[in-house]
Amino acid sequence: MITIMFTVAIGWQAEHPPSLVPTGVPMRILFLMLIAVTLPLPAAAEGGHVHHSPYAGQELREMKSLSADDLAELESGGGWGLAKAAELNGIPGPSHVLKMKADLALSVDQETSTQRIFEKMREDAVSEGKRLIAGELALEIAFREGSINKANLRAQLRAVETIRANLRYIHLTAHLEMMRVLTEAQVKQYSELRGYAR
Repeated sequence: MITIMFTVAIGWQAEHPPSLVPTGVPMRILFLMLIAVTLPLPAAAEGGHVHHSPYAGQELREMKSLSADDLAELESGGGWGLAKAAELNGIPGPSHVLKMKADLALSVDQETSTQRIFEKMREDAVSEGKRLIAGELALEIAFREGSINKANLRAQLRAVETIRANLRYIHLTAHLEMMRVLTEAQVKQYSELRGYAR
C-alpha cells in the first residue's frame, strides 16, 4: 500500500509543474500527508461492515452465561477469580499456601490450620457454587422459553447476585483468616513466589 502511494506521489510530482507544488513543502511532507489521508479509508470501510460477535459459538452452550471451565470451577469450589481483591493485595489464599507449604516452611500447626480453613472454604464454596449454577440455569431457561419479563427479571438477578456475593465472601474470608496463620515474612514470601510485584 505504501509503495503504491509513494509511486502515486512521485508520478504526481512528475506530471505537475513545480508552480503547483506549494513552496517550501518538501516531497516527504507531501508523501506523509497522502498517507495520513488515505490510510484511514480502508479501516473506515471495514468498520461499517463488521458485525461478527466475539460471543459467536457460545450460543451452542447448554448454559450461555457459563463456560464448561466456569461450571467445573464452581462445582469443585474453585476460586473463580473471586478473591483477586485479597490475593493481588498480598493476602494469601489457603489453597495456594498448602501447595507452597514446603517453600513457606509451614509449621505443623500452621499446616493444620490452613487445611481446616481450606476445607471449610471448599465445602461452603461447592454448596454456594451449585446454587449459583442453578440460579443461572433458571435465568437461562426463562430467556429460552420467553417466560421472562421486566418484573421477574429484577427478582431473578437479585437472587443470582446475592449467591455470587455469598460465594465471593466465602473465598475472601478464607484469605483473611490466613493472615492470622502466617507470619509477616511468610506472607511476603508468598507474594514473591506467586510473582506479584511489590
